Amino acid sequence: MKKQKKIALYGAGGMCEWWLKNAKEYEVPVDIIIDANKSGELMGIPIIKSDVFFGKESNYQDYKYILTTIDYVYTIGRELIERGIHKDDIYAPDRQMIINGGGFHDFAYAQAYFTVLDMIINKQHYYNVYNKLQDVRSKKIFLAILRYRAFGTYDLDKDLYCRDASYFQNNFIRLGIDESLVDVGAYNGDSIIDFLIKTRHQYGKIYAIEGNENSCEKLKKKLYMEYEKGKLEVFHAGAGCKRETISYNGYRGGFGNEKLEIYAMDDLLKDKKVSLIKMDIEGMELDAIEGARKIITEQKPGLAICVYHLVRDIWEIQEKIMEMVPEYRFWLEQPVNVHMTETVLYASV
Repeated sequence: MKKQKKIALYGAGGMCEWWLKNAKEYEVPVDIIIDANKSGELMGIPIIKSDVFFGKESNYQDYKYILTTIDYVYTIGRELIERGIHKDDIYAPDRQMIINGGGFHDFAYAQAYFTVLDMIINKQHYYNVYNKLQDVRSKKIFLAILRYRAFGTYDLDKDLYCRDASYFQNNFIRLGIDESLVDVGAYNGDSIIDFLIKTRHQYGKIYAIEGNENSCEKLKKKLYMEYEKGKLEVFHAGAGCKRETISYNGYRGGFGNEKLEIYAMDDLLKDKKVSLIKMDIEGMELDAIEGARKIITEQKPGLAICVYHLVRDIWEIQEKIMEMVPEYRFWLEQPVNVHMTETVLYASV
């Protein structure tokens, strides 16, 4: 019987903590953390300095190595290969570059590692959302994303690409002349400008929700006329399932020393008309959808939601929406992007 290999994380920085949280969720047993400079423990896992671990007494061939670092990934990867570690036992950003000297740049190693587990554990959920997609094109995109995440194979037919990376270029959501858009993760207003072009500036109201204060100011300047007319409201806030304050680094929750106020959209936009929601908020989409339950169930707005940040987003977000409004129809869009990211789920009734 083949011996099950242990798991070592290489790099004890912020990405390591994120990886450990995912490992706990999927019940992946992490045995040790290796780091060039640190020792001690993180989330109950021992941290061992690399020179100690790779000493003569260490049986390092018995491990699979997850490189939880970006800055030194190539150096560490080459070191492991030179030590005789098999390429299949190394998971890292730029994995193919490390192993073959070329291939898929920025291979999504964390999603690759956890996607296979997630497909096994949640097989029925994958079937459910796949069968609810409205066209063959969306289903092909769905399967291509899973193949890429699990195996690094990039085989999406060029005819399936979305040539225009804006959110409003397709006909999945038909825009009228009195639409009220909520742009969650509005950044500097780039998606709002696409919306204005698509509607020929005939619309009802725009609500921009953005966590980065500097981006909020840029947004107001870029869309000065709409802001001055009172047709654009800008909220320096985050969207979630409840009122809370989180740590923030200017772009995503969970890291950094800044503080960001989070609101449920049902509270932030109480009694507002909402006919369209666009959402790209770095993995907080599921919570934000739950926080907009009343808006979604009562007003049934068109939805354009990013579903690529977290492994389970590709099925969990769609199932959440299906539970709220069973009559929604669904499509997937994949922009021209070799990393199979930026994937958008569209929903309309």
